[in-house]
Formats: sequence, C-alpha cells, structure tokens
Amino acid sequence: MENPILLLILGVQTTVILAIALAIFTTARKVTRLSDKLKGLVDAYEPKVDQIVEDTGAFIRSFQKVGENMIDLSAELRDIAETAKETADDVADVVQDAAVRAERQIDHADHVLSDAMDRTQSAAEYVTRTVLPQFVEVAAMIKGMYVTINYLRGRRHFPFSE
Repeated sequence: MENPILLLILGVQTTVILAIALAIFTTARKVTRLSDKLKGLVDAYEPKVDQIVEDTGAFIRSFQKVGENMIDLSAELRDIAETAKETADDVADVVQDAAVRAERQIDHADHVLSDAMDRTQSAAEYVTRTVLPQFVEVAAMIKGMYVTINYLRGRRHFPFSE
C-alpha cells in the first residue's frame, strides 16, 4: 500500500513540477519577446536620445555664453550706474552752489533796493520839509506879483475870484 501512495504522490509532484516548468518556460519566452521588443524600441530611439542629449548640451553651452554676456552686461551697467550717480552728485553740488549764490545775490539785491528805497524816502522827506515849502513860497510870491501887475494894469477885478 505504501508503494502506490508514494507513486501517486511522486506522480502528482512530477506533474506539478512539469506544470511549474512549463509556466516558467512560457514566461521566459514572453519575457524574451518583450525584451526583444524593448531592445528594438530602445535601439530605434537611441539616435533620437543621443540627438536630444547633444542638443541639450549645446543648449546648456549657449546658456553659458548668455550667462557670460549677462555678467559682462551687468558689470557695464554697474559702471554706468556709478557714473550716473557721480554725475548726479556733481549736478546736485552745482545746483546747491547755484542756489546758495542766488540766495546771496537776492539778499544783496534786497539790501540794495531797501537802501535805495530808504534813501528815496529820505530824499522825498527832505524835499517835502525843506525845498517844497520854499517853492510854495516862491510860487505864492510869483502869483502875488502876477495879480498885482494885472491889478495895476487896469484890470480891476478882485484877485481871489479866479
């Protein structure tokens, strides 16, 4: 009895091992076919990938050149900005100096005009106090002489009626 059971177990195990071997063989064939297809695809795309890598390298090199140019440009812009700042400082100094000088000239002109106005006012007061009364007296005396001469000539009208 033991032999037929052992033979049966041995037969089942052999069948299972053959089934596993068949499954492994089928899977290996499918994997091989898939590997061949992938290899074909990789081989087909390899020139394109190489071209992409080469183009990317050229692109990166061009960016390096652009970067170098940008560094040069930024250095030149910095120099221009420094020059503009210096020029602006110089212009500010000139404008400030001109403003100080203009303020001095305005103060001087104000002093001159104030002095001229004071002298004019003093002269007007002097003329009003001293010369004008004398002119009024002389004018009154001339008027009196004129009226007297006209009176003596025969024009006998009252002098204050005019």
